[in-house]
Amino acid sequence: MKEYQIKLSGIAEEQGTISATRMSALLAALHEIALGALHLSLIGQSSPPSRVKPELKAAADFTIQSLKPGSTILEIVASPFGETIPEFTKPDLFEPGKLHQETPISLAVRTINSSVGGSQDPEGFELDKSLVKKVAKFGELFHSTGEQLTISDSASGQVVLFSKGDFSRLSLREKEIPESRMVFAAGLFDVFEWSAEQGTIKTANDGIVKCRLSEAISREQAKQFLGQEVTISGKASYNASGNIAFVQIDKISLGSDGISYLPKGEVDGSIEQEIQKHRAQRSPDYSAIVGMWPGDETIEELLAGLSA
Repeated sequence: MKEYQIKLSGIAEEQGTISATRMSALLAALHEIALGALHLSLIGQSSPPSRVKPELKAAADFTIQSLKPGSTILEIVASPFGETIPEFTKPDLFEPGKLHQETPISLAVRTINSSVGGSQDPEGFELDKSLVKKVAKFGELFHSTGEQLTISDSASGQVVLFSKGDFSRLSLREKEIPESRMVFAAGLFDVFEWSAEQGTIKTANDGIVKCRLSEAISREQAKQFLGQEVTISGKASYNASGNIAFVQIDKISLGSDGISYLPKGEVDGSIEQEIQKHRAQRSPDYSAIVGMWPGDETIEELLAGLSA
């Protein structure tokens, strides 16, 4: 267990008091940020489309140990994720090994700092659009510019301070992160050993597309494609750097047909149908030989028309 102190100062309410509604909203917002950041680290998406795993929701929680009399100082205790969900914090596709020593409070603080200060992990995995929204909602709990929230780590002595002005640019930052959209990607399919729900597509140009299975595809189905050239389609989520964080696979088929990355507004029909559309887009211009019939022109002229 690690101990923290959370203090809200400069509030207009009677000195040393805070309403239960506001305190509840503050703690709930911290929990939502911690849970979102935990999901982002483990599966690459802060708001997963499927049901939240109960063990992850519990691991992102923390306990109020006491409220100091005559003040707005809360004493909080929280357990490191390495103790509460050790099976999820081993190194994997999204590198959550660093979560081992993190607690819900320290992860929430790091996420807020990254949102308002612009700092990110090298690959930008700390933030996505949904998580920035959660931090912005937390910022709305500050009623005036004079209010300050202080979170201190009792063991390390580290102190962070947030005020209303820190959250002023979040709406702009949220707009800078692309919306999720449907894409195609093709290449060599691989899945990490510890979880058959996560893997990578290595494209022809040596790019890496990180992916995760949707509920439409079972682990058993995915295993059939291991080590083979495949084409996938699914919804891409983007990180704070504007790059694809991962693709949630909805469809998968054998063969790549030379596609390395093909964004689509919507996916209609099968992957095979979409590949045919892609082939048509890449086809040579046949207009030069319209109305001709082999025999009317020489072979050289015909081949020249095909390659034009």
